[in-house]
Amino acid sequence: MKFALIIYICSTLHQVCMPEIKSGEFLDMYDCGVAGYEKSTALLKNIDKKDFIKEQLIVNFRCVEIKHDNI
Repeated sequence: MKFALIIYICSTLHQVCMPEIKSGEFLDMYDCGVAGYEKSTALLKNIDKKDFIKEQLIVNFRCVEIKHDNI
């Protein structure tokens, strides 16, 4: 069973999210979850702090089971 990591960057101020980011495939839920936290942290560090605060951004992710070759 494989899992796809999907990351979302959303503005709580405007109540909108950017298009989802497909960020890799993993052999199990554990590896997907760990990668989700690591990649979310990396994304946060690459966003300008002033913009992050101004737009009230959050980063969310989920791991989706891949039932076929594409999701």
